[in-house]
Amino acid sequence: MGLLYATTNLLTVSTLTSVSTEDPTYVKENLYNRRPSYPMRFTAKSNCAININLLAATHVTFAAIFNHNFTVTPTIALTAGTSSACANFTASPAFAVVTNFNDCFIKPNTGVTDYQYWKLNVTAASNPYNLEIGEFFLGTYSSFTSAIKIRIDQSDGPEYWMAKQKTYYGQDWTSYFSYNEHFSLTLTNVNTSRSAVDEVALFLKTVQQAGGRFVLVPNDSYPFVYYCTIDNLGDYATAQILKNNDVRDWKLEITTLTKGISLLG
Repeated sequence: MGLLYATTNLLTVSTLTSVSTEDPTYVKENLYNRRPSYPMRFTAKSNCAININLLAATHVTFAAIFNHNFTVTPTIALTAGTSSACANFTASPAFAVVTNFNDCFIKPNTGVTDYQYWKLNVTAASNPYNLEIGEFFLGTYSSFTSAIKIRIDQSDGPEYWMAKQKTYYGQDWTSYFSYNEHFSLTLTNVNTSRSAVDEVALFLKTVQQAGGRFVLVPNDSYPFVYYCTIDNLGDYATAQILKNNDVRDWKLEITTLTKGISLLG
């Protein structure tokens, strides 16, 4: 299937019903605040559960965890059902969780059955710290048809940087490195059809309606998922004028949301 993207997180103040435990500083609302640098923290390392009620049976094809603090390989299960017991369906991560990569995705492919109740359960008993998740995304992925030629270029490794946290009067806080990944995404309508143009227009519209933030899987054959924002805010498209038809290119400059800095213990 190749490149996947998702824009609408079904996790909201109305659908996130409870979590198993909750640090009073890093609360459950941080799971969907679109700021993965400001996480939700459990007060445990085992059976850390996120309970979701989507209010009606809903088709879900995609889930992702961003900016976690797992330094040991966790056990992760996404379950769903017709009741809060979530006993009808179970999915594991699409790939083994890479502990030095702070994001992972689950591709349930639930088939024809939709469910109202969903639960994410994570256990990493030997993790040095209580478990944290910066953002939990639950929704439906989209992909491009063969009418769109896709080229995605990634910078050579993440860009690390640090800002000095020091006031004019010399008050100083501990600083940490943060990092971003950078991509250039080029989409070309290879058959010059109007449907291909509409397909890209729909992608751009849904991303911008989501505030310019979206989830990107460059290739679903590999275990990498990114929570991104588009840097160039206009002038996406260029047209090649040919004898009989036009070929249109759209080029997007994409940056992943920063891992963030530690301001609270």
